[in-house]
Amino acid sequence: MLADPKPMLELVKSALPHRAPFVESCGTGGLTYLIDELEETLLRELQHSLGNTDADQKNVEQAAAILRAVEKVAESSQKPVEPPAGVAVQ
Repeated sequence: MLADPKPMLELVKSALPHRAPFVESCGTGGLTYLIDELEETLLRELQHSLGNTDADQKNVEQAAAILRAVEKVAESSQKPVEPPAGVAVQ
């Protein structure tokens, strides 16, 4: 038995929000009734995450755009400062 089942119950409620009232009323005793539904939900989400290449491509493009912006800022901050004409630099 778990010393503190609350973290596990919160995870189950986040995975199956429509079952939150059941989890609240039954606690850990009701989890055995949710095993199949949890398995199906988690597998479906894994398949969605693995098969969502469009989102992956968008994330890569966004990361590339951020890197380009960072490089531009870095380049502009590294340019030497030219003194105005007629000012002698020692």
